[in-house]
Amino acid sequence: MHKGVDSKIIALLEENAALTNWEIGEKLKLPTTTVHNRIKKLEERGIIKKYKAVLDKSKMGKPITAVVHVNLDFSGYSGKDKMSQEDVCKKIKKVAGIEGVMIITGDYDIIAKASVGTKEELSGLVSEIRSMDGVTKTVTSLVLQEFD
Repeated sequence: MHKGVDSKIIALLEENAALTNWEIGEKLKLPTTTVHNRIKKLEERGIIKKYKAVLDKSKMGKPITAVVHVNLDFSGYSGKDKMSQEDVCKKIKKVAGIEGVMIITGDYDIIAKASVGTKEELSGLVSEIRSMDGVTKTVTSLVLQEFD
C-alpha cells in the first residue's frame, strides 16, 4: 500500500464522498483506474466501511442537536435479566431522533447524539432514555455550534 496516495484519496473522500474516481484522479494526477483499484482495496480491507451523506438538519426541520450523557447501574440485575452497556446502546439507538450512540470512559457510561425539531421532542427523547432498565442518570447538553 502506498500510504501517501491512499491517505490523500481518503482525505478527499472524507471531504466529499460524492467525488468520482475521475475527479479524484484529476486532483491527485493519477489514472482513474488506479484510483478505482486503490478505493476497492481500501474497501476490501475495511478501511473504508461506508459512504455517508452529511445532512443539514435545520432544513430537515430538526434544528436542535443535543448530546445525552447516560449513567448506568446494573447491580439490581442478575441471571437472565442481566443487561450490558451494549444492550442499552441498542435500545437507545432505536429512539426516534437518535443519530449515534457510543460507549465511553470517564464520568458517564454512554453518550448519544440526537437531532430533533422541538424542545418537547427532546424532552420526550430524554424521558424515553431515562425510563430504560439500568439507566440511573442523564445529563443533556445542547449543541451550540457544530463543525464538519
